[in-house]
Formats: sequence, structure tokens, C-alpha cells
Amino acid sequence: MGAVIGSQGAKHGLRLLHHAAWSRGQVAGLLALLPVAWLLAVLLHELGHVLAGQTQRFQFRWLAVGPLLWKREAGRLRLVWNKSLNLAGGMALCLPPNADDLRRRFMVFAAGGPLGSAAWAAVALGTYALLPVATSAVGQVLAGALAASGGISALLALLTLIPAHVGGFYSDGGRLLHLGRAMRPGSSTWP
Repeated sequence: MGAVIGSQGAKHGLRLLHHAAWSRGQVAGLLALLPVAWLLAVLLHELGHVLAGQTQRFQFRWLAVGPLLWKREAGRLRLVWNKSLNLAGGMALCLPPNADDLRRRFMVFAAGGPLGSAAWAAVALGTYALLPVATSAVGQVLAGALAASGGISALLALLTLIPAHVGGFYSDGGRLLHLGRAMRPGSSTWP
């Protein structure tokens, strides 16, 4: 589903660039910035999880985004290369120090990612909409990259809320659904 949306977004986005009379250099610049826009959107999604975990007194362990992995070791935050393809799409690990009200606290943690994505989408797309029309070629490319990151972030917010179980991991929506079901009266196990 993500591949279909991404390919259609690229197809129509490139068509819009062609109609906007962008130079080949501008198109190349925007294409070069798309991975950065994607990494920024994923980073802010995962930071949403971390910040939500912090509100629940979870202890940060690590955060992976693409080729980067931030991890806490011996009380220090280290940046290392992420060598796991399973984590390349982005993931945050925060652990609760106790089991008090654990389901509700994990629901807050799971909701943090989509909320972080929605917040960045609103900021990036809102800023793009309020920016004066860039007259320089570089300004147009940077504005396009900002809009792309906001659009990617909006898609992340929506797609991660779809309940799914892929590659051994539940989506944020899947976690919220399972934890919500488990909180119902009479249900005491993870579904």
C-alpha cells in the first residue's frame, strides 16, 4: 500500500513539477532532498513515541531511523550505524520501569508516533502554505522538500494507524486496537 501511494505521489508530483516549469537542476535537487524529507518525517514520528513514552515515565533505550541508531549506553546517548534492515523503517524502544497501569501507558506510547507525524504534517504543510512564493530556484526546491516532508508525515500518520501485523511487528493502530480490546471488562490477556 505504501509503495502504491509513494509511486503515485512521485508520478503526480513530477507532473506538477513539469507544469511549474522547474529546471532539470531543480527537479534533481528536489529528488536528492526526498530521502532527507523522508528521514525527517520518520524521525519525528519516532520522536513522538519517545516523547509520549517520557510522559509515561518510560525509559528511553534506542531510536532507529534509516541508517542511524541512537542508543543509551551507560547513561550516555550514542549515535551508531543501524545494521538491522528490520529497523530501517524506523522504531523506538522505551521501557516502563514498572507495571502500573501498563496497558493505558502503552496506548499513550503507541499513539505518540501518529500524533508526532500529524503535528509535523501540520507544521510543515502549514508553513509551506504560508510561505511567500519563492522566487529563487533554491527557495523553490527547499519549499518543495518541506511540503514533501509534510506530505510524507501525513501519510505516515494515516498508514501507521491502520491496524496491521507485518514483519513480526504490530502497527501503531494494531497496538492501539489490541490494547484497547484488552482493556475491556472481562478481557485480561493480550489478544
